Amino acid sequence: MFRDGVDGVISRGKAEPGDKTMCDVWVPVVESLRQSSEQNLSVPVALEAASRIAESAAQSTITMQAAKAAPVISVNAVLVTRIPARPR
Repeated sequence: MFRDGVDGVISRGKAEPGDKTMCDVWVPVVESLRQSSEQNLSVPVALEAASRIAESAAQSTITMQAAKAAPVISVNAVLVTRIPARPR
């Protein structure tokens, strides 16, 4: 489920890890959750590990340079924009 979400973000935004996007946090978090699942860790333990990974990954983006220039979007534009659901 999380993997599908990350894959959707990557495909829509054409982002990759290292681009200084949310993918730099979510890709390692999803990998951490996958590993926790394979090790049959409890949900609280898995979430704690994922939380630590997320914090570390977020901190690592501080020194990164954004690979893509993000357009400035007003709040009003966001409120009226509708993104179609991903086709299945």
